[in-house]
Amino acid sequence: MIRSKDRKQSVENYLEAIFTIENRCGSARVKDIAFALRLQKGSVSGALHGLKADGFVEHTPYRAVTLTVEGRRQALRVVRRNRIVARFLMEVLGLDTDYSRRAAHRMGSAVERRVVERMQASWPVTADRLFVRTDTMQP
Repeated sequence: MIRSKDRKQSVENYLEAIFTIENRCGSARVKDIAFALRLQKGSVSGALHGLKADGFVEHTPYRAVTLTVEGRRQALRVVRRNRIVARFLMEVLGLDTDYSRRAAHRMGSAVERRVVERMQASWPVTADRLFVRTDTMQP
């Protein structure tokens, strides 16, 4: 269970990074996660212990990190939310792509599910092809 707001954001950052690296490279290593999050490898190793205890990842030292079914589900939720928020910022507010992606990531967990749903509903359904569909992803 995720306890504090800061920890929740941190967990979401890790899950999103691991998900992205796994999809891009096939597997995620501590050094890849550290590079993606601009952290030291020791900090990542420490955080992985917590993620493992929470049931989000499988990790053995010196081996690849893999998301559990629950970890993948949470990562997909985060990725989908961030993409919807970024798309809203681009399509509705007219902000540029890079700024929208960074802003969506920073806004992250502060945006409630109902708000995200309304954001997505504000443009045609055909735009949904740009989002990760959680119902088609294999754990």
